[in-house]
Amino acid sequence: MKKILLMLAIALFFVGSSASAEVAGEGKVVEIKDKTTKTFMYQILSRPYIHHIASNFYHKKYNAKSIGWGEVKSENIRIWIQEAKPAQGEASYTHIVKIYIPYEKIVINDKKEINTADTYVFAIDGDMFSLCSESGKTENQVKLLKHHHKEQR
Repeated sequence: MKKILLMLAIALFFVGSSASAEVAGEGKVVEIKDKTTKTFMYQILSRPYIHHIASNFYHKKYNAKSIGWGEVKSENIRIWIQEAKPAQGEASYTHIVKIYIPYEKIVINDKKEINTADTYVFAIDGDMFSLCSESGKTENQVKLLKHHHKEQR
């Protein structure tokens, strides 16, 4: 009986510690409405992160050999930011950033035309938005927490 309780306690310890490794937001969620700030944040996250995630997702979901990315109007992109409270052992994430991107006229395999919207939630280290980043590396500065995809009608 004692061995079973000990094994159960050890299992709960490992399950509990892995579940607590998520980054949580704290404080007020603020929508970024200034066009320059919004464009800057979108461009920094778009090139290496969002485009890579979206490309992989769309290729798998739509069994696509080719994807023609449609127009993304900057006025339709929405960005929210919140301070982060990282779990112990996580990288130094300072903020949670949520980005909503509606894509118009994505062409799959040169045939199927669709309109979609994707929402990405990232934990980020705010230093990555500095033009003079100390590390020069971003592999520990951005973590995708959630991605939601929806086809628009």
